[in-house]
Amino acid sequence: MKPCREDNLPINLLVAFMALLVAPVARAQHSLVVIRGNGIPGLVKAAIMSGDNAQAEVANWDDTSLHPLPGAIGFTLGSAPLWASGFMDVSHLAVEIVPGEEALRTHGYLKSDTALPNCVIAIVAKSLATKKVPEHDEIQIYPIPPAGNQNMMPSGEPVYLERRWGLGPLSDYSHVTWELRFFSNGLEVPTTSMKPEEIAAARSKTDAYLLHDHPATMLFGRRPTYPEDLKARNISGSATLRFVVGRCGDVDSVKIVSATAPAFGEAAANAAEQWLFTPAVQNHRSVEQTVEFPIEFKAPKAVP
Repeated sequence: MKPCREDNLPINLLVAFMALLVAPVARAQHSLVVIRGNGIPGLVKAAIMSGDNAQAEVANWDDTSLHPLPGAIGFTLGSAPLWASGFMDVSHLAVEIVPGEEALRTHGYLKSDTALPNCVIAIVAKSLATKKVPEHDEIQIYPIPPAGNQNMMPSGEPVYLERRWGLGPLSDYSHVTWELRFFSNGLEVPTTSMKPEEIAAARSKTDAYLLHDHPATMLFGRRPTYPEDLKARNISGSATLRFVVGRCGDVDSVKIVSATAPAFGEAAANAAEQWLFTPAVQNHRSVEQTVEFPIEFKAPKAVP
């Protein structure tokens, strides 16, 4: 099982993955996610600087790679069941267009009411569709403050931040909106850019979540591929797996409990190794959990 770097932190400072979709409500809580080209997602727990690039530490990947991550299709926002603890004052932080450059400049002061580990700022640029550029989002990340391997945002002390963000194809600024989001251990931190009632609701929801235990729940995974050598027989079947969901939501120790055909079991096991879960919560902490997972295989439709 891959170790979590923050094993002793409460779950609100640990991995809290949910479905990898951009939430429909602008101020819903988010996690910061990157997805490889092969579809495997990972929670961005931290970032450090290497030259002019941000190097992302991904919770359930063995390696760290420079951004843009080789083999990745970029960053996205996933929904999360709770917010990171703490509160960020961003009232003295500005974002402006750099004249003559395809870039934005972020500058000013941040202040947190709580010491927050592994702080990351993400700029989310949203481009409306034009004749030249289709509608899309672009996300870039940067550590706060830009030093050390475990960037710790101090409590109650202003931290100056200045960063230029090159926005690549988003050159038509009349069709671009952008916003800044802040993350600690991959979970979004509430800020002064939110309305008071939104902040109160965020804290209430997080407190309520941490009061109860939760089992590990599936949040991302591609269905197993129907085995090629069974297509000629055109049969349906099933398989049941047993595996361990770790504190980081990764899958380990996959075993085939039963299968109506060996090929179904092998296909299910191969798929499960790339799945991602919300880790189980007990006593306000994430814990390992062994689960049994049934999978149904439907015979593919015949091609005329």
